[in-house]
Amino acid sequence: MGGDEFLVVLPGLAGADAQAWAEQVQALLRDRSADWPSPLTLCFGVAAYTPGTLGQAVREADERLYEQKGVVLRSRRGGRLVITASSGPNLLRHAETTLAPVSEQFGGSFGALFQKQYIQSVEEARQFVDFMDPEPGVAAVELGAGAGRIAFDGGLARRIGPEGVLLLTDPSPALLRQALRRAAQENAHWVSGIEAFAERLPILAESADLVVGALFWHLCDPQTTVKEIYRVLLPGGRVVLSTALAFTWPPAWQEALEPIREALARHRLPFRHFAPEPGELAAYLEWGGLVVERRAEALMTMAFTDLWSLRALLSQGGYLEIMVRGLPEAERNPTIEQVLRRVDELWPKTKPADWSGDDPLEYVAARRPSA
Repeated sequence: MGGDEFLVVLPGLAGADAQAWAEQVQALLRDRSADWPSPLTLCFGVAAYTPGTLGQAVREADERLYEQKGVVLRSRRGGRLVITASSGPNLLRHAETTLAPVSEQFGGSFGALFQKQYIQSVEEARQFVDFMDPEPGVAAVELGAGAGRIAFDGGLARRIGPEGVLLLTDPSPALLRQALRRAAQENAHWVSGIEAFAERLPILAESADLVVGALFWHLCDPQTTVKEIYRVLLPGGRVVLSTALAFTWPPAWQEALEPIREALARHRLPFRHFAPEPGELAAYLEWGGLVVERRAEALMTMAFTDLWSLRALLSQGGYLEIMVRGLPEAERNPTIEQVLRRVDELWPKTKPADWSGDDPLEYVAARRPSA
C-alpha cells in the first residue's frame, strides 16, 4: 500500500476484535487531536484471513477502506468501481510511462481540432457505440476518453443511463475537464472522471463490467494496457476497443514526412506508421488472455481545410512524436521541425484534397473468460 496508507497484521485476532481495536485507535486519534488546527482522522478497512489468503484479505480491506473514503462508484444493478491509490496514481499525480510527454501535449482544443479534421467524427462515435451495444446499468470504464466524444457524441453515457456508472479516464487534464463539464451540462450525474493512463488504472481488480476505448491504442504500451484491462474486468466482463489502422498516406503527406524517413534510414530503422496493422489489436487482446468475439471495420475521412488547423493538430496530437521515437533523443525535435517547415512550404502549392484521404478503423470486442 502507498501514500498515507499502511497495513497492520494482527495474527490470531478475529475480524470483529480487529474492528473494535481499529475503532478504539480511531477514537483516540480524534480525541487527542480535537483541539489541533488540523485534527487527525483515520479511515480503516478490516478483513479476516487464514494462512495463505492474506492477499485476498488485503484486497477486501482495500475495498472497505476506499468505500469509507467515499470513492466507490456503484451501479444500481450491483456493479461497482473502486478507486484505489494502491493500484495506480492518485488524483493529483501522473503515472510514469514512456509516452508521458506526448500525452501532455493534448490541450483543451484538441477535441475540436480532431472533429474538424475527421468530418465523420460524430457519426463514427455513434457507430462505435452501436457496435459496443452497452447494457443499461453497467459499471463501465472508458480509456482515453478525451473531451467526451464517445461518452456524449456517441451516446455511451445515455446508453448506460442513471442506473449505471461511467468512469472516464484520460492522461490529459485539459481534455478530461472538458468531458466533465459536458457531463455537468447534460446532468449526467452517473459520469465521473479521473486522470490516469491506460497502463496504470487506479481501479480495484475485477471491478468493471465493461471497458471501452476509442482511437488511443497507438499512444499506449499495448502489452501493459492489455494486462490492466484484464485486471480490472470482472470475470465475464467485456472490452470493446477501436483503433485507426495503418493506411497509405495522401500525396502531400508522402513528401512532408520525408525528413522522418531519411532520419530513420540513417540509423537503419524502418519507417513505421503511427497506427497498428489490421488484426494487431485483436492479437494483443488474445495474448492477454481475453477471448475475441467480434471484429468490424469502419472508415473516417481525414480532411484539412486550412494550414492553421493542420499545424495545430500535428503539434497537439503526438503523431509525429510517435513516428520519431526510434531516433536518438537529440534528433527527434529537429526532425519534427523539418516536417513542420515542409508542411508550411507545401501548403500554398497544394490543394486541401492532396492532404485528405480515408482513414480505416477497426473495432474489436472481447471478453474476459468467466472461469
